[in-house]
Amino acid sequence: MSRSERGLVLLFLGLAVAGHGVRLLQEQRSAPGELLLLPGVAPASVAAHRARSVAAGRPLGPGERINPDSATAEELSRLPGIGMRLAKEIVADRHLRGSFGSLAALERVRGIGPATVRRLEPFLHFGSTGVV
Repeated sequence: MSRSERGLVLLFLGLAVAGHGVRLLQEQRSAPGELLLLPGVAPASVAAHRARSVAAGRPLGPGERINPDSATAEELSRLPGIGMRLAKEIVADRHLRGSFGSLAALERVRGIGPATVRRLEPFLHFGSTGVV
């Protein structure tokens, strides 16, 4: 490698390091110990994030039922066979088309069919809000 080629490689390397430094300076910084899970959304603390994760992963208790017309995606993801992706689909459909009002109306959500509705029936209720 000639002397001029080495100089160009060093120049490009220096520009890459400088560009990375500028990008780091422009990014929003989080306090030490905090996680930045989504751009622009920083949880209050790692402990708060952990508590939300544990609550979302907790299975429904005996007699506990969820109202799909008002539940959050985190609450819906606790239903058997419904993960976070499908729970978000349910919430998005509800925001787009309005409340479900009945079990049969849940079938309008992509990924939910008659068998899923039958499986979810003991865990769902319509009327009051949230989780009962």
